[in-house]
Amino acid sequence: MSLIELTNLEVTIGHKTILKSIDLTIEEGTVTAFVGPSGSGKTTLLRTLNLLQIPTSGRLRVGDTEVIGGKINKRDIRQIRNHSTMVFQQFHLFKNYTILQNVVQPLVLSGRFSRKEAEIIAHESLEKVDLAAFEN
Repeated sequence: MSLIELTNLEVTIGHKTILKSIDLTIEEGTVTAFVGPSGSGKTTLLRTLNLLQIPTSGRLRVGDTEVIGGKINKRDIRQIRNHSTMVFQQFHLFKNYTILQNVVQPLVLSGRFSRKEAEIIAHESLEKVDLAAFEN
């Protein structure tokens, strides 16, 4: 079974269709690269795989979770995001958080760790990269 599957996926933002009739299958254990000129929809496609951009229509399946464009709820989003991740080209820390809080918050929001567990993990992680002295 494929790890990711898109069927007739469409993304419209405002009045502009960005992705149209996208069919894609990505098998587990493979490496896939999206290559194309600026503005061709690569980032929109990646954002849609994580449901950072909601598809207008079509079907998206990641692992065992399948969603239908235009009929996606918060539970669907949570399930898809529990099985995927995305590293952004540019990222920003929350300026009103300490470094420690910036590391703790995603761990807690994932639902996998209590705040106490997340703080322990964050402390250990910051120590590994020699940033523990700056955590506050």
